[in-house]
Amino acid sequence: METLQIRIDDEIITDLRELMHLLKISKSEAARNALAEGIKRLKMEIATRKYLKGEFSLGKAAEYSRTSIQEMAEYLAEHGVSYFRYDQSELAMDADAAKNALKKKRHPRK
Repeated sequence: METLQIRIDDEIITDLRELMHLLKISKSEAARNALAEGIKRLKMEIATRKYLKGEFSLGKAAEYSRTSIQEMAEYLAEHGVSYFRYDQSELAMDADAAKNALKKKRHPRK
């Protein structure tokens, strides 16, 4: 573990003290938790941008964010981003396959 010295605004110190008392943890632990959560959120935002640009797959976005694929998919959904990459041609192929499957089910070969 490495030591890091930073300057922090008074408001943030007040918030850290509040977290210390509510969670019954040390100031250092409150700061580490807040920093870890902030970094995770920022990485998820960056991963979302890269996902939307097509630079990341869902799996790569989850890996970058150090989250599970499920957690990343839920984050995307909460932010109005579909985690299904489905273009028109794939949709048409699947629709045709579904129609053919229904026809076969209705008219089975004897």
